Amino acid sequence: MCPTRSLQPTPDGALSSAFAGHIIGPASVSRNVRQNTASALHKFQGRGVYVSDMKRTLIVMAVLTLMVVAGSAVYFASLSRHPGHVNAAKLLTAAKTYADGLKGQGLPVPTLVSMKELISRGLLTEGDVRGFAGMEVTVSLTADGSRPQEVLVRARLPDGNEIVALADGSVQQVRK
Repeated sequence: MCPTRSLQPTPDGALSSAFAGHIIGPASVSRNVRQNTASALHKFQGRGVYVSDMKRTLIVMAVLTLMVVAGSAVYFASLSRHPGHVNAAKLLTAAKTYADGLKGQGLPVPTLVSMKELISRGLLTEGDVRGFAGMEVTVSLTADGSRPQEVLVRARLPDGNEIVALADGSVQQVRK
């Protein structure tokens, strides 16, 4: 008896390859096909739905991909919602843009600008400086790297204490 490869119908009507021998009786051939088909297909939770190994692998991969995408979306959405978030680069860029605008109009440039002024002019959003909520914040328009101990940003806390960021990058708390 020499086995040969042939296409056989599966319970869902698709064709599947199975090994069948050159056997005279059709009962032997159909028994072999049923055994091979049954071993290649698995019942899905006893509901009479047959899912091949390849389909099951694709389903698992799709579910895992959806989980990764959903997890990534939640992670990246939560990055911008931290209650103590301050985008210092945007704050300093807004202050420079404010000073350059005044210079461009031929107006005198003050030494300080309030964070509220930068927000009201549309140079910052509340979300950019959410970490300063409830504080009175001013930014120096004259501080630079040549005077490292000069105050760059001053935040007055509700209790009257202040936190200052110096031009050298250090941060200090100043008690009232």
